[in-house]
Amino acid sequence: MEQKAINPSAGTKKEVQIKLRNKDLKTLKLVDLKKISKEIGIKGVSNLKKDSIIDLIEKSISEKVTRNKSTAKKSTAKKSTAKKSTAKKSTAKKSTAKKSNAKKSTAKKSTAKKSTAKKSPAKESSRTEQIIKENYLLKYKKLNLEKINIILEDVIESSNWFNKNREIQDLIKIFKEKFNNELKKAEKKFFVENSDDKKFIYKSEFKIKFDKLIFEYRNKRKKYFKDLEVTQNKNLEKKHEIIENIKKLIDKNSGDFEEKYKEFKINKENWHNTGAVPRSKDQNLWQTFKHHVERFYDLLHLNRKFREVDYKHNYKEKLKIIENAELLTNEKDIIKATRNINILHKKWKNELGPVEKKHRESLWKRFQLATKEIQKNRKEFQKNAIKSIKENIEFREKILKKMNLSLEQLPNNHRDWQKRITSFQKLREDFKAIGYIPNKDGKFLWKKFRDQSKIFMNSKNEFYKNQKEDYKNKVSQKKDLINEIKFILDSDDWHEKLEIVKKNQIKWKSIGFVPRKIDNKLWNEFSKYNNHYFERIKSGYNKLNKKEADFYNSKKDFIDKLKNLKLSKDIGKSIKIIETSLKEWNKLGQLNNKISQKLNNEFSKSLIKIINNDKSVFEIKEDLIFEIRLKLLEHEIENPNYIYESELKKEKNLINELNQLENNLEFFTNSSSENKLFKDVEKKIKIIKNQIGLINEKKKRINALKKVNEKMMKSEKNDKKENKPNED
Repeated sequence: MEQKAINPSAGTKKEVQIKLRNKDLKTLKLVDLKKISKEIGIKGVSNLKKDSIIDLIEKSISEKVTRNKSTAKKSTAKKSTAKKSTAKKSTAKKSTAKKSNAKKSTAKKSTAKKSTAKKSPAKESSRTEQIIKENYLLKYKKLNLEKINIILEDVIESSNWFNKNREIQDLIKIFKEKFNNELKKAEKKFFVENSDDKKFIYKSEFKIKFDKLIFEYRNKRKKYFKDLEVTQNKNLEKKHEIIENIKKLIDKNSGDFEEKYKEFKINKENWHNTGAVPRSKDQNLWQTFKHHVERFYDLLHLNRKFREVDYKHNYKEKLKIIENAELLTNEKDIIKATRNINILHKKWKNELGPVEKKHRESLWKRFQLATKEIQKNRKEFQKNAIKSIKENIEFREKILKKMNLSLEQLPNNHRDWQKRITSFQKLREDFKAIGYIPNKDGKFLWKKFRDQSKIFMNSKNEFYKNQKEDYKNKVSQKKDLINEIKFILDSDDWHEKLEIVKKNQIKWKSIGFVPRKIDNKLWNEFSKYNNHYFERIKSGYNKLNKKEADFYNSKKDFIDKLKNLKLSKDIGKSIKIIETSLKEWNKLGQLNNKISQKLNNEFSKSLIKIINNDKSVFEIKEDLIFEIRLKLLEHEIENPNYIYESELKKEKNLINELNQLENNLEFFTNSSSENKLFKDVEKKIKIIKNQIGLINEKKKRINALKKVNEKMMKSEKNDKKENKPNED
């Protein structure tokens, strides 16, 4: 059956109450609810929220229904008593007087509750929660992406993760803000250092981790709500069963009333122990349950014995509520204390019935005293919060002044701009890190902050836009100088361009700043060609004929290609690779002694450098270098004296070490031959002697090669003499 909308201004108070009993109040607007409150005689609702007004309306309706029922029953009782005797009439009057007093005390109680509601509006509580939230956000905003991920993971994996949804959302927001800032910085840096045609790609291990966590969190929430839906539907079925049980108890006329009461208490307890139901069904279900509970209490109050039992039960439960409220007065977490006292008030109002008249006022006063203490603590907290807000406003205003000063004299070079960017970014972070400020002041300050940030960023972008064009021109100038030196080297009259080369070097320095990465690349190329030019001059390249010049250039190219040489862990294979390179080197031809010697030295150094830098031959490095040097000696590239002196130096050092160790042995007695230290020294002596023996073998091989080379040189001289034509 469809529910018709209620016109709050239409009908009498009684008619409005009857209509409202079958109406879902949550569907009405706040304005309509306030009008209804006035119609049924509820005052002081102007500052209350929708839920609070609904509770007062429902309470008022239930109280008036109960009163009407009891009044009807009383009037019937009075009439029957008056007919029988005058004595009973006077008794009825006394009881009526008592009941009217009870009504007064109830009215007082309701007034006291209303005043409490006025003193602790939901607005103040939410504002306090906002202040607390801003304070914990300060900690998170100071953390880096890695630490935010760690905290986020801990919160998501915690047992009460669902209750921390707000905290999770705040962490997600902070992470995204920080990541976007890093992304923008990286992007700007990339486009400053690189050309526009290059594509910007940014990968972050922290973003990958974050995305994974969010994916897990969303799956977890989906599963939670799916399971929650199943549970809530089961709870709905249970609560429907409980309502049916209470209805059966009311409708059953026969049976022991004591057993009925016990069963009722069990059902009521089961109701409160059963969890939540779907939100759409909750309000109607509660109203139905409440209605049937009231029906049972009407039945109960007809029986004096069970009324007293109910009074005792309610008394005990209200004492428990008061004790819990008194404990909350010592709670340091003000938000928690406020939230819990509201829960206790709801339980007092909705879940428990009345107590004996003599206890009503004393219990309520005690409960109200604890409530006032919590309210006092909250007000003190809010005072401090207001003081903190004033300080926060002052701090932000100071930062805005500093930001404004940064905009007055802007830098005119890259280095100063980088310093200014760092200092301005620090001011921005400090501004954001300051705690809670109400919207009234916060909106204005944030607007100023955004405006100043925008001006700064526009100025910076304008500078770097112009700087980029300037860099392009400078890069173009440097490339021109590189092309010029290349052209000079390829020309026939290169040796006559010395002054031009020197002037170009000076010109290079005067061009000015270019991003380091680009500049280093250009400089390496420029210096390479310049070094090549001056090497030519020193070596006497200008005196070479065309054929010799080709030999020279081919050998220089060969040395450059050696960088790509790959060796093997096998010493034999590595020697073969080097031998192949030696044969190719010798095939390139010979020049005059001075140039050949210089090129050979360069070739030899390049080979040794390759061996030293190759990690794959680290274990055989020393042996491999010696074998290669012998090969170089065979081809008359390496100096035999240098190799011999090198091995002689090694031998001298080993002999000194051997003498020292042998002297140390003299300190040991005959009985100490089994000593571990003695054995270690003996072992080292053996190793060194073995190394000296190897060096002697190397020296012999060097001397043998030396003699072979000397014989070959003598043989070549003799052949030249024999082939020399006779002057006679």
